Amino acid sequence: MPWKLDYIWGGGANPPTFGFEDGQDDAVVLRRPTAIPDEKHWPIRIFLDSKHKALPDYTTGPTTGNLLVSKKFRDVVEAWDPVPHTYIPVALRLPTGEVLTEKYFIFIPQEPIENGIVVNESDVNEVYVNSQLRGYGTTALRPRLMWRKSAVGHRHLWTDRYLRKAIVVSDELFTDLEGQGVRGYQAHETRFSVKEL
Repeated sequence: MPWKLDYIWGGGANPPTFGFEDGQDDAVVLRRPTAIPDEKHWPIRIFLDSKHKALPDYTTGPTTGNLLVSKKFRDVVEAWDPVPHTYIPVALRLPTGEVLTEKYFIFIPQEPIENGIVVNESDVNEVYVNSQLRGYGTTALRPRLMWRKSAVGHRHLWTDRYLRKAIVVSDELFTDLEGQGVRGYQAHETRFSVKEL
């Protein structure tokens, strides 16, 4: 079964917060979840604005809708998924002033699937703007998501074109993430529609 990954911060503590170092004007495009700054501005220089001393492998990013992932997460995904996703390197300065030596990336999943969610079997509603479908809104805190196997195909990590905030992984990829000790996410079960199996 597929698993939806949500970031968490263990022990009920607050998630980390970040700021952009001076001169990161191009990084403002990161406020749009699928926008990618020009590579000439990489790595994106950010600083940890909260008092956390360490980061998990999968956590909130510097702007709403971004994810920050470790090299460990990236390595596992790249070993499984056929799609080359975007990993924007960051130079992360800690509150102590030192730059974190572990490699982290702003993670932007690529090639969202089309017609992947079975709307009438999922906790989503369609959002229209000027009579055009613009996306799906979730109708539950932990929404039930049913997927079309034919749309997902051989993918191991995916989002749907109309629900980009839901990052979903295959059972095989999830098992490997767990086995490699990747931390920072909470996994919620989703399913393939029985009509599609």
